[in-house]
Amino acid sequence: PCYAGGLVFVAQEGAGLFAIRPPEPGKGDKGEVVWEAQDGLPDTVSPVSNGEYVWLTTSSGFVTCYAVADGKKLWEHDVKEMVQATPVVTGKGLYVTDEKGVTHILQVGPTAKALGSGKVGEKVHATPVFVDGKIFIRGAKTLFGIGAK
Repeated sequence: PCYAGGLVFVAQEGAGLFAIRPPEPGKGDKGEVVWEAQDGLPDTVSPVSNGEYVWLTTSSGFVTCYAVADGKKLWEHDVKEMVQATPVVTGKGLYVTDEKGVTHILQVGPTAKALGSGKVGEKVHATPVFVDGKIFIRGAKTLFGIGAK
């Protein structure tokens, strides 16, 4: 699961995507499912959200974007490769790294738009990490640190 915009997002192939308002401590409520969806469900990759949008990624490389406010499906994009790493959203980019080591950068917004890509030259199964203006990607043999010194 992931938490953003006051909601917990859980998704699993065969079950659904659920946007859940968690209970408020001391209020006695149980929380509630605010909305749910059935398209683009992941089998291994976690959902990711910036509080305005939530993205799901299938192992086959389909990325689906939903509006957090109402669960409306906004777009789908196919990176055309297998994906095992959870995408990372930072600023205006959604970073989706495929198994061949290519990181696809998609625009954060209500329409699908590819902004660019970069490759490290070896297989990648791990989720990239952003720290101090750098992206760290663990490949099959190498830990890559990409960014300004």
